[in-house]
Amino acid sequence: MKNIYIDYNQISLSLEALAKEVKKEKFGGIVIVLRGGSFPGIHLAFLTGLPFYYLRYNRSEETISWLGDIPSPMNVLLVEDFAGMGKTLTNCIRFLLEQSFEVKTLVVCKDVKSSSIPNYSCFETKDPNARYILPWERYRINPIADQHSEQERKADDQYYCTMWDHSLSRYAKDGDGIAFPNGNKGDMAIKSGYTHLVLSNVEEAILVSAEYPELSVSWLNGEKYYQISSRETHYG
Repeated sequence: MKNIYIDYNQISLSLEALAKEVKKEKFGGIVIVLRGGSFPGIHLAFLTGLPFYYLRYNRSEETISWLGDIPSPMNVLLVEDFAGMGKTLTNCIRFLLEQSFEVKTLVVCKDVKSSSIPNYSCFETKDPNARYILPWERYRINPIADQHSEQERKADDQYYCTMWDHSLSRYAKDGDGIAFPNGNKGDMAIKSGYTHLVLSNVEEAILVSAEYPELSVSWLNGEKYYQISSRETHYG
């Protein structure tokens, strides 16, 4: 499985580009599917000036309910993070249609396995072996998260774990890992299921961040942490 990591900045820029098209539709409001649709939905509301409303979807029971204000039937844009193989998006569309809403959909990403075709998407892949990892889904790098059943699942943040540069071993806590002095530390972290990596060398941190965008990479300079997010830039 090939991971495609999408960061907050990429999502924001894509939504800014789509906002012009969304405004042309004359939607009355945005309906956000919690929790995945929260970031793109709220950001899009700021970009368009549209009011927003929340739907709470219980995946185990496939039940849907409004959270907070309930809008009158209108033309709405339903926002979710991913158009996957599940029924979340299709069930939410049906829920709104049954209440006399007109509905179009926007997702952050979709792939060839998507069970519904959204009207708008920020990112799309045709690679059947690719898997998007969104900023709020970093826990998926940890294989234990996929091994747990729905009943065993912990809160997402409980699957976060940190690997430390060998020279920073004094900062490691129970459950953390230590990277060996020699070797590809980004590769070590990914293969061991770590979601965060802290390095003592800023150049190494930049290179690892560029090569392994799934990881949350930090540079520890003295007692100060600096989040590193590097992307390859092409000129010409």
